[in-house]
Amino acid sequence: MNQWIADIFGRLLTVLHVIVFIGLALFWSSSLDNYDTTTPTLITLGLLIIYVLFVGTIATFISIHETLQRIEKLQRRESNNSAPDLPTALTKKRN
Repeated sequence: MNQWIADIFGRLLTVLHVIVFIGLALFWSSSLDNYDTTTPTLITLGLLIIYVLFVGTIATFISIHETLQRIEKLQRRESNNSAPDLPTALTKKRN
């Protein structure tokens, strides 16, 4: 299930990247008709930086969550295979 969600998120992120970059390129190119292009260029760069930070943060959180789930699964698997039952281990030491 998690792999399916990760695949969908990856595809949505790709589509979102394309839409944002095309939108920013159209915004910037349409503003080149003006004499002063400094303001639209700075706005475009600012929006791009905000977008990169926002999407990067979300992607990092998702990656951390997936890694923690994988570590948790590995720990459960190891604890089920190698650790003896605690009450059984304690009663064996007492006898």
